[in-house]
Amino acid sequence: HFHNDHIAGTDVFAKGGATIVGNDRTAQTVEKNTQRLAADDPPIQAVPPTDLYTGTRAMKVGNLSVELHNFQIHTPDGTVLWIPSKQLLFAGDTLEDTATFIADARSLPTHQKELQRMTTFPISKILPAHGEPDRIATGGYNATFINATQRYIEAMTEDVPQPAAWTQPLSQVAAADVASGELIYFSQYE
Repeated sequence: HFHNDHIAGTDVFAKGGATIVGNDRTAQTVEKNTQRLAADDPPIQAVPPTDLYTGTRAMKVGNLSVELHNFQIHTPDGTVLWIPSKQLLFAGDTLEDTATFIADARSLPTHQKELQRMTTFPISKILPAHGEPDRIATGGYNATFINATQRYIEAMTEDVPQPAAWTQPLSQVAAADVASGELIYFSQYE
């Protein structure tokens, strides 16, 4: 997706002749923000993807079949990598431990629908871009990680004028999932 921590450095790969693959929404957003990114501190020499997909794309990485899927979670241009033969999902920022970053609360109903769609994959393991390093290094999360994310969003979107989760610390909002081991609490997310 188009956030700085995911596009910074693509210029190095492009200069080396690598093909930058991404979805069409990422390309549009990066192109639109090229000047702003160049003025950032530190500056980012943005290189939008040129090998584009919309929705879903299958490709080979060596002998491995990999599928790219657009999920409108975290950002409208979220991309996950699915390796069917390994039942392995590289989730990018669509799933984060302790909690998904909410950039636009108006999009949370879409996030929930997309998380439900994600549960239809026969997932054995999930590797997010942000999460507990030791858990990722030892094989990642299981599919219930998605359910923990759904519960967090449900708490944030409770159908009352001001959901309790808005005024509670994250440690309290996610307490049940932390206690069960589904999530690992990171104080940096508070």
